[in-house]
Parts: sequence; C-alpha cells; structure tokens
Amino acid sequence: MTKQLKTLGHFVDDKSQYTSDSLFKLFGLKDIELLLVEVSGCFNNKVKLNFDYHKGMFGALAMIKSIADKYEYASIDQFEKAKVLFLIAAGKAYLSSLLYSDFDDKQDFVPDLVRFCWGSKSIIEKSVESIVALKQSHWQNRAKWR
Repeated sequence: MTKQLKTLGHFVDDKSQYTSDSLFKLFGLKDIELLLVEVSGCFNNKVKLNFDYHKGMFGALAMIKSIADKYEYASIDQFEKAKVLFLIAAGKAYLSSLLYSDFDDKQDFVPDLVRFCWGSKSIIEKSVESIVALKQSHWQNRAKWR
C-alpha cells in the first residue's frame, strides 16, 4: 500500500503505513508480495479479528494492484489466474476462503497442522505458477506494443 501512496504523493511518514504481521515476497519476480499474514490473538477479541480481517482485505487489494501495475501488458486471461493469499489466524486458521480445523485437540493437532501446511504449500505453488505465467504474458504483449 505504501507504493501506491508514494505514487499518488499521499505518503506522510513511516508511522502511518500499514504493517502486517508477516508478508511473503517473490524476490525473483520484481519483489511481488504473495501472502499476507495477520494473527489476531487468542483472546477471542471480535473487534480485533474484524479489524485485522478488513485490514488484510485492503492489503490483498493493494497487492493485486501492485501486480497489475508491474505487469500492465499481461493478458486479462492470465491476470484472472493470478492469486494473492491472505492468512488470518484467530483460534482457527483461514487461508483465502478455506476454513481449517481448530487445532484444539492435542491428538489431532499434528495431522491437522500437516494437512494445513501442505494445503497452503499447494495453493502457494499454484499462485507462483500463475504469476510466472502472468510475467511471460506481460513480456510477450509488451513486445507487440513496441
């Protein structure tokens, strides 16, 4: 989001910028941000959960906007396949629109955690592949416009 604020000339200072709990970047692909993580704590604070969820959604929109700005010549078909991911952990772990289990039962914790991590890995791999295809489409279409 800071990139868009600086571009528009609305960036005030570092104190006012959005900070997530964690952020995953693809350094080989123009530092594209792929996964945004918000941890809302274990105190069942609904206000904090609601705030973090909305903050993460705006962060995800800013990540999509950054991808569109970097690959402006890519085809719409390739852009539709590109995904950014938002993970919020608050008692339960949510990745994009998928709901995963509670992790409360100690016997089920490890298998559930492994399934969650493996599913997350698969989704991230697909997202990286679609962004690589988006980059290729950008360079092909950019060559046509020159």
